[in-house]
Amino acid sequence: MKGKTVEGEDEQQTRGLALLKEIGQTINASLELEETLEAVLATTRRLIDYTAAEISLWERDSQSLVVCCQAGDPRYTTEAGAAYHLDEGYSGWMARHREPLLILDAAQRTDLRPKAVERPIASFVGVPLLAGDELVGTLELVSDQPEVFGQEDLDLLLIIAHQAATAVENARLYRRLREERDRLVRAQEEVRHELARSLHDGTVQRLASLAMGLEHIKRLWRERPQDIPGELDSLHKMAIKAAEEARVLLFELRPVILETQGLVPALEAYLQQLPRYEGLEFYLDAHGFDRRLSSQVERTIFSVVQEAVNNARRHARAQNIRLELKEEEKTLVVTVEDDGRGFDVAATEEAYAHGHFGLLNMRERARLIESDLSVTSTLGRGTKVVLRIPMEE
Repeated sequence: MKGKTVEGEDEQQTRGLALLKEIGQTINASLELEETLEAVLATTRRLIDYTAAEISLWERDSQSLVVCCQAGDPRYTTEAGAAYHLDEGYSGWMARHREPLLILDAAQRTDLRPKAVERPIASFVGVPLLAGDELVGTLELVSDQPEVFGQEDLDLLLIIAHQAATAVENARLYRRLREERDRLVRAQEEVRHELARSLHDGTVQRLASLAMGLEHIKRLWRERPQDIPGELDSLHKMAIKAAEEARVLLFELRPVILETQGLVPALEAYLQQLPRYEGLEFYLDAHGFDRRLSSQVERTIFSVVQEAVNNARRHARAQNIRLELKEEEKTLVVTVEDDGRGFDVAATEEAYAHGHFGLLNMRERARLIESDLSVTSTLGRGTKVVLRIPMEE
């Protein structure tokens, strides 16, 4: 009889391990965060029966747990999107102490109360989701009956939580990578859109005007040849402007000097390329800055400066655009300032809330190199764009 008992225990343990392995595979089967969280709660129910369950994820910015997934009777859980602050309810207690919590009879536990829900919780078991020492979230089960959960349930939940924390972190990383990819694609689309608009509004129209002018000269050759010199002078000026615009576009697309000589020489060359016939004057003060930064940082700074200068050229009706680079306490401060008509920054950003154009495009690029970008503008008094880039030792 004793041998059969040991054999029975071994078989039960083997089945339990197989089930835990299967649960681990199910939890890690998807990289979609919502699917991962739902799989955690669904597979948990195969081992532990509960009235309701929820998973909350830790948000570092707000220093709170946010309810992200629920299962079972919704009357016993908080609504999705609700937040638990530190020490608030059972969830907040686990977030504060990073420890599991087992409550056999909630009515008898007067020192710790759950967050208010529609129906009273009778018993509770919950564990923090930890990735190393970092809090990822909490996994919690509740019952409408007292003394439903025990130490064995807590031990099983800890095993599930370990796998769940890894799966959630992988899903979050995948989401961030996908969002990053989408941002890069949108940024590339914006560059192509900007190039197409510049070509259409400038160079292409001038080339079309040149073609029409040459056709006009052919007619003048037969009818009024004395007018041809004046027409040729106009076409010559138009051709010079078209060539200047084309050179600027080519420089903006791939400034080789940025890769070979660095940021300041590239900015100097860029400002020299810009046409002066617009009535604009450009000024650059680098305060002796001559350090080389990483290629990604230099390209991003150059792109933000391009965006700010082009915005001023097209919309500000400015007479002067000043560009400054200055190193302050391990921070490179890049400023683009104009004396144009200014604009309402908040209204402009609101208008592009669903796109990645203009100001939002600059902010997005700054974020990619962990920099801070600020834009201030006063109607009738100009605009200032300031980019602050942390300097590496």
